Amino acid sequence: MKLAQVIETHHGSGAAGLGLARNLGDGFLCDKNPFFRRVRSAAQLRGYGFTQNDLAGYFGFPLLGLDTVLETHTIPYRDNVAALERLEATRPGFFTLADLSLNRPTPNYLLHEAAHAVAFHEAFGQSQAVAEVFRDPTQLLRVLAGEAFAMTAEYLAACSVTGALHRWFFSINSYRRRTQARKPIGELMLELGERPVVWVLLAGFVASNTLRESLKEREVCALIEHVPAAVPLSERAIASLRRAVSEAIKMSREFRVDTARLFLSKFGYSRRIERHLTLDSVAELARDAHYRQTLVRLVDILVGDPVPAAVNARRQVPSRCRARPRTAQSLAGAES
Repeated sequence: MKLAQVIETHHGSGAAGLGLARNLGDGFLCDKNPFFRRVRSAAQLRGYGFTQNDLAGYFGFPLLGLDTVLETHTIPYRDNVAALERLEATRPGFFTLADLSLNRPTPNYLLHEAAHAVAFHEAFGQSQAVAEVFRDPTQLLRVLAGEAFAMTAEYLAACSVTGALHRWFFSINSYRRRTQARKPIGELMLELGERPVVWVLLAGFVASNTLRESLKEREVCALIEHVPAAVPLSERAIASLRRAVSEAIKMSREFRVDTARLFLSKFGYSRRIERHLTLDSVAELARDAHYRQTLVRLVDILVGDPVPAAVNARRQVPSRCRARPRTAQSLAGAES
């Protein structure tokens, strides 16, 4: 594809009114990627905006700028469109997308940051005491749930990518590269419904942030008690769901520990962060109604369709609560 077409497609996207004109592929992803769009819409509905200003040195080290994002309700990003427009102008019609496969424009991680913003709002409301929340060990699991929600959103958005241009735009808008277990996750969505699969996936990423490497079948059974499935879950389905989610959440333990250590040390935690992170996130769902409802609301956002509260988890749910064919089939039918 010619670079001129890439730029033209970028400027011609964003019909939903959510896209940012100076972030490459932003409108395209809002149009074409359901999870990117749902998180963006949720962030804006909760009062978050975007700026090209470098708030508190955010661009120098985004990991350390999350509290600034949450305190200001503003997510910084850099204009990465102008550079490509200038490149195209030097030799009109010469450059192609292939020329940018290795040397890419500066990325913006707005999906990840918007997901953090949404999760913080759902867990803690409009609180401006962000640092106090991060310092409080009793709130740590909900803080980790924010990172898990960002991971879940990026995983599902990455799994929904189709085509070379979509893939390239997504690559400069997300940290996520691997989509392991994409096909079985999609097949399970078609079989069981989107909501229970996304619920277990989100709970799995929370467990991953507490340094778990996988889920157990009994934990998947316990998780399913909190959400309705489109059909009763057989032992085979439980085993398949456990296996797929455990594969999807795989991530370097060293990365998880080091990232949590650096970020949480900023708010007074010791360097021996592992002892703080080893929490029982699955058991806590039964003990803490607020934590459980926070995750329920985050799943609502990802599936884009809240389930009626009166629906019992052991009964078949209305068809509108099942997986959308286009969403699930794109995961089930595409290559990883």
